Amino acid sequence: MKKLLALTAIALLAFSVSASAQVDPDPDGMGIYFDLGATQFNVAYTGMFTPLNVYLLMTRPSGAQVLAWECTIVEEVNTFNVPGTWALNGGLDVDSDPMDFVVGNGQNPHPAAPTIMLASKQMFGLPTSTATFRVKGVAGSVSFPGGQPGYVHTLGFNTPCQVPTGDMNAPQACVNSNCMIVANEDMSWSNVKALY
Repeated sequence: MKKLLALTAIALLAFSVSASAQVDPDPDGMGIYFDLGATQFNVAYTGMFTPLNVYLLMTRPSGAQVLAWECTIVEEVNTFNVPGTWALNGGLDVDSDPMDFVVGNGQNPHPAAPTIMLASKQMFGLPTSTATFRVKGVAGSVSFPGGQPGYVHTLGFNTPCQVPTGDMNAPQACVNSNCMIVANEDMSWSNVKALY
């Protein structure tokens, strides 16, 4: 009987951990999420002018810190009454375009963690409001000429980041519509199940 209870407790613990697994299990990810754990990329917005928190997160960085980072956020939030503006979580953006981010963290780098909030904003709308978000590289970047977002963990070492969908041209986070995150061949079966 004790063995059965122990096995049940272990199974419940395993289920609760896998149910809240990050969407993107690969290292060096960057994407838009609706929670700080990088588990929600699709949300239903049903409120009347209630705040919707949106986060730009780096997931599973392979370096020990984030000294600088860059990306472009492409968003279609036309049906939100107050689309909000992005606020940095530290650092200085040296790019004048409000949707291009070339950010240096100076003497206060972000330490490595499973998720790092780079920027956030709040949006307000109606239950019929919709939005889609994409993260891609900054056009004309000399640090990441391959068109990817990326970061620097050690001076002189630029690390490109991948996005959850693997496609910078497809919607990666959606409000009141469905974005499809497609598992890659490196994902385990439990990670694939956690996507749904």
